[in-house]
Amino acid sequence: MKRYGIPAWKQCPFLRLLMALITGIIIQDIIHPTWMIAGLLAATGACLFLFYQLLPVTKKFRFRKAAGIAVHLLILSAGMTSFYLHEWQNRPNWLGNHYHPGDTLIAVLQEPLVEKRRSFKALTTITHVQQPGAGKVNRWKKVQGDVLLYFKKEDLHHGLVYGSQLLLYKTLQPITNDARAGFDYRKYCASQGIHYQAFLSSHDYELLNNTLAEPVTNMLFRVRDFVIHTFRTYINGHTEAGVAEALLIGYRNDLDKELMQSYSNTGVVHIIAISGMHLGMIYGLLVFLLKPLRAVPAIGRIAPLLVFCTLWGFSLLAGAGASILRSAVTFSFILVGDLMGKKGHSLNSLAASAFCLLVYNPFFLWDIGFQLSYSAVLGILLFLQPLYKSIHFENKLLDQLWKLHAITLAAQILTFPLLLYHFHQFPTLFLFSNFFAVPLSGLILYGCLFLLLVAPLPVLASCTGKIICWLIFQLNTLITRTDNIPFAVIHNLDPGLWQTIVLYGCIAALAWWLMHRKPQGLLWAMVCLVLLPLFRLLSLVL
Repeated sequence: MKRYGIPAWKQCPFLRLLMALITGIIIQDIIHPTWMIAGLLAATGACLFLFYQLLPVTKKFRFRKAAGIAVHLLILSAGMTSFYLHEWQNRPNWLGNHYHPGDTLIAVLQEPLVEKRRSFKALTTITHVQQPGAGKVNRWKKVQGDVLLYFKKEDLHHGLVYGSQLLLYKTLQPITNDARAGFDYRKYCASQGIHYQAFLSSHDYELLNNTLAEPVTNMLFRVRDFVIHTFRTYINGHTEAGVAEALLIGYRNDLDKELMQSYSNTGVVHIIAISGMHLGMIYGLLVFLLKPLRAVPAIGRIAPLLVFCTLWGFSLLAGAGASILRSAVTFSFILVGDLMGKKGHSLNSLAASAFCLLVYNPFFLWDIGFQLSYSAVLGILLFLQPLYKSIHFENKLLDQLWKLHAITLAAQILTFPLLLYHFHQFPTLFLFSNFFAVPLSGLILYGCLFLLLVAPLPVLASCTGKIICWLIFQLNTLITRTDNIPFAVIHNLDPGLWQTIVLYGCIAALAWWLMHRKPQGLLWAMVCLVLLPLFRLLSLVL
């Protein structure tokens, strides 16, 4: 497809750079070459680029591909290097390279205590390990490594807050999987840089006097506590307050587990998992509220800056997960373009946001939220317009309802294989549940924001809280009743990695056939359909 005589893929340079970066990350993860290989690739790319620059102008057109190859080699080596540097075992000061069972540790709490059924949980960072020195003198070695600590409720020390320093005597244990859970918890924690845990009684640690709390993080926790306190005060019902907390700031500790499973079974779990949808709603509200500022030339430029600061503040408050960071970075590119008076290609902006996040943390590539978020947005960008234009309604209301369904369908096209691969189930009624749940969640989100604004006015806050509670009750009722329908979800689907790749190939071939009327697309789709059972048979045999 061409626009203004330029092929569409040339309008998205970041898409090609992103492919090179992802290739480098995957090569480093699978093969684990030494850093010298990445250095050799970078040197080759640099020499090739220098060769191109030194060419006479008359020959540059002939060797124009050399510059592109050089840039892709540099980006590929950057992906390999970034992954190598982010692997904890390659860091000289990583905890695992210095810790031995029985060593005394100094830990700093990185969050307030989270209450569990029989304990309190907290993410902590180990800053020092005590090791034997010369003679009988012990020395403290500075290290870095995150550890999950669990404190018994019955003998918990008072004063444990964010930033508290502890002297740990308990031997750390590697994180293990629960065979009943059906989820690789150890791998998930490892992707977050967490490899150890410890279960503590009162005699296993000492609370030190000084604290190490970062002012910005401490402020965010205080704001989060204010939001949670406000919801618990004015939204009657523990379940409803838990949904409000999850929907607005991503705090899921008060969510009912059975209700959360119902949200997952009906295909609307994205409502209570902070994602681009939430940030998009807030972005739209901010643009609408700040629209009058644009009429004043002297202060019109302030509006994008205010939107930028608000979106990033909300993203940090919500925990800065991969999915919401994707949205924050994407909206940042849009806002920067707005400040510069330019409008970029949406697919290029999406690829640029993924590129920046993977440079920052290449382990995002294996984050399920990151994969689902980008797959959904990419599906909307590629398939929304063809789906929407395939059916025309004269009635405006029916047209808007169809557009809402088209957005849901487009988002599901590329997330469908990932849902099968990661969760081994597929919600068959996702269209029906999203049709009602998405608009309701939008009303609840805006209502929660309004509740925070009127929190100092108890009467108005109480009325607002009752309305929000009623809306959340209706949403929960709809979701649980839909989940109770016998065919609401298909379980025990277990496609392997190669089946998932072939399924994406089938989707791409069918899209090529339907959108461009290419018969070769139908042929390739049939080939992929034949390969699917063959790969399944091989997985069962092997």
